[in-house]
Amino acid sequence: MSFTGIYRHSIDAKGRLIVPSRLRDNLEDAMATLVVMPDGCIGLWSGEQWRELEQRLIEQRRTGDMATRRGIRRMASLTFQDHVDGQGRISIPPDLREASGIERDVVIMGHLDHVEIWSTQRWDEEQATLDEQDPEEVSSRIQF
Repeated sequence: MSFTGIYRHSIDAKGRLIVPSRLRDNLEDAMATLVVMPDGCIGLWSGEQWRELEQRLIEQRRTGDMATRRGIRRMASLTFQDHVDGQGRISIPPDLREASGIERDVVIMGHLDHVEIWSTQRWDEEQATLDEQDPEEVSSRIQF
């Protein structure tokens, strides 16, 4: 299962987001786990990918220092699971929207094993940072 592509959508007045059909088709059992990420976006995982990440976090919590446990505690408190409804929507709770700076317009992008949901403002800032980097240096870090 692979999530790729970039899409622009809006959150409705009830805090719901339509998941693009190409991404939605890869959600196991139409289930989505939403997590506020340290870089300010919301990560969306499906089934098995979420279970694998959850197990890694549990192991880190057991063996990590206090800062690691606090980080995992914060992440867990800003995690929400939801089923995709009949119109292809998921709910994004107010706490997650606030923590990620999402108000209405969002950028949704595949990030291979999960999806990222960005406020348009934070995405533009992220893009500016990426544009400042030397493409050759970035490419050298990626091993194809």
